[in-house]
Amino acid sequence: MKKIDTYPLYIPFLRNLFNISLFSLALYILWGLHAGLSFFYGLYCLAAAFFIMPKLRCTRCFYHKRICSTGFSIIAGKFYKKDTQHTFTEGIWHNICLIPIGLIPLGGALWRMVFWKDSISIWTGILFILILTGLLIEHATLGCSLCHELPRCPARWVARGKKE
Repeated sequence: MKKIDTYPLYIPFLRNLFNISLFSLALYILWGLHAGLSFFYGLYCLAAAFFIMPKLRCTRCFYHKRICSTGFSIIAGKFYKKDTQHTFTEGIWHNICLIPIGLIPLGGALWRMVFWKDSISIWTGILFILILTGLLIEHATLGCSLCHELPRCPARWVARGKKE
């Protein structure tokens, strides 16, 4: 499969459009459950965006200081130097820390759909699931499939259909 050294701008633009939509809707869903839950989720997302991704993931990536599928490598290149002592997947705990970003609001959306049963909860839940699905499809088709890190990435099964 062909790999690219820098992604075209439309890919990180599309990814971040999905991300902003997902985070905004997630904050709305969680705010409906409890304002504190929404606040702490927002803080967690900010920590992921400005520390977990750029410092612990992007600095180890081939795309450091280049346009990657998320655009975070450009940001990481401005604030953090390249980590040449670790591989992209070494110490993958930081990847696990990103999973709650989608799962927490998904759980909240399902909770609201099942127990509240009002039309707003049902439609926001359906919309959240559609955005999350779109993000995963975009990630697999436009992001992962062209990435230099794919052979070592723990999420390679998304793009290849199986884990090798």
